[in-house]
Amino acid sequence: MKRFRYYREKTLPFHAAFLVVFSVLYVDLYIIRADRIEVKFLLIAVLCVIFPVWFIVESILLLSRKNRCLANGTEYEGTVVGKVGLTMYSGGYCYRLVVKYKNGRAVTPAVQAKYVDRLKSRKCKVYEFEDETYVTGFTLCQKHEGPAEIRVMDKSELAGKDRT
Repeated sequence: MKRFRYYREKTLPFHAAFLVVFSVLYVDLYIIRADRIEVKFLLIAVLCVIFPVWFIVESILLLSRKNRCLANGTEYEGTVVGKVGLTMYSGGYCYRLVVKYKNGRAVTPAVQAKYVDRLKSRKCKVYEFEDETYVTGFTLCQKHEGPAEIRVMDKSELAGKDRT
């Protein structure tokens, strides 16, 4: 069975590999062939290095928040009350889940639609540490089970309520 992980957690290895490849390309263009290359190609190489760095930093921040919340946080029972759709840069479709728990609401990072559409129940666990939250403990359906119904929410319903 596949593990339920956030999009940033799943794509970290891809972005790290992308960064390595384009860093090598940048070094090759800038240091070895600097006298024969046009500036516009250097700019493309710089952009190809900057974007993966940004995604990697986001992924590392999410994983560090996860580790802090799971190790030191207080666990609460949560219920998924809705989902908000997102189109990702890679052309995929993701959702952010809105979870209600004892201390309020939390909004998850992006989760691929194929996992959200296979949630067995709306129950989950919310870990809260200081002002950070991390939502986990989702269960996915097996082939013979039906998924839970989750209301589709509008992005305007999230305004001011994002705690993650």
